[in-house]
Amino acid sequence: MKSLRHAVLALSCIVAVSCGGGNHSPTLRGVRSAVSPDYPPIATNLGISGDVIIDVKIGIDGDVIQTTFVSGQLLLHKAAIDAAQLWTFEKAATETEARLTFSFRIMPTDTYPERMTPAFNPPYRIEVKGKRPPESSIP
Repeated sequence: MKSLRHAVLALSCIVAVSCGGGNHSPTLRGVRSAVSPDYPPIATNLGISGDVIIDVKIGIDGDVIQTTFVSGQLLLHKAAIDAAQLWTFEKAATETEARLTFSFRIMPTDTYPERMTPAFNPPYRIEVKGKRPPESSIP
């Protein structure tokens, strides 16, 4: 299995994260690094795509201390959770929460490699691209 690609997709990009619990006003917190998951091979083989939403709790040091799967394809959720755990944010005085969206998209088989690069879309969305293998290579 491929290791996660650590793509520093945003360095000091300002993102809004809500304070933990209740209806607190948003607190601005920068993303130090955003990690994109690898597209699970079984999902690409089956042509599965869609958004996976993960809630994260961020410690005062900027590390993710808790992840919660909110919604999305079950074959994609583990890859999203694994990547979400590796995101880092700017330090803050209190713990905060954020909702990350991983958009898994199947691209045409003739897509140029440079168009397969994960894309970070502020405030906290990553577009993950995969190609479905040719029919002849699917068992």
